[in-house]
Amino acid sequence: MSYLFRNRYSRPAILMLAILLSPAATAWANTPAPPTSPVTVTYIHPDTFTEMRSTPPSERQDSKENLSMLKRYIRQRAESVLAPGQQLSIRITDVALAGQYEPWPNSPTGWIRVVRNTYPPRIVLAFTLRNAHGKIIKEGRRTLTNLAFMDNGGLQSNSPIHYSKDLVNRWLRRGVNGL
Repeated sequence: MSYLFRNRYSRPAILMLAILLSPAATAWANTPAPPTSPVTVTYIHPDTFTEMRSTPPSERQDSKENLSMLKRYIRQRAESVLAPGQQLSIRITDVALAGQYEPWPNSPTGWIRVVRNTYPPRIVLAFTLRNAHGKIIKEGRRTLTNLAFMDNGGLQSNSPIHYSKDLVNRWLRRGVNGL
């Protein structure tokens, strides 16, 4: 009986070991990790951001997802303006997306984001740009905002971070010289 037990369970183990030791498996295991991004975006105390403080509890998950999308967008957009070897560190200390949550009786959660001229988008950040040798080329603080954000051709996208993306694009438009 013990012989059958050992054979029945040891065959899959031997087969798995053979697969793992095959040349294809070792080649797959040895593939290099994808290169790290030359841009780091860090949120400093995101729970204290205007976006989070002004969001009703029932909508906070959406705001967290919007902040995650914004972080990815900033990283992607900033990567496109860097010269090879340069590194950019961005520390964001406040975000307010365009619009404000207001009570809305027909909404499933009772709230809806209303975008008006009185609720402009804003991003407050600090940055450090380094060359390939790690030497600081430029650093500073910026408050990105656009009080006329609704006068720029209107909403061209249904993205909840559309107006914040526009702030980032305006900031990075002139490349690293315009930081």
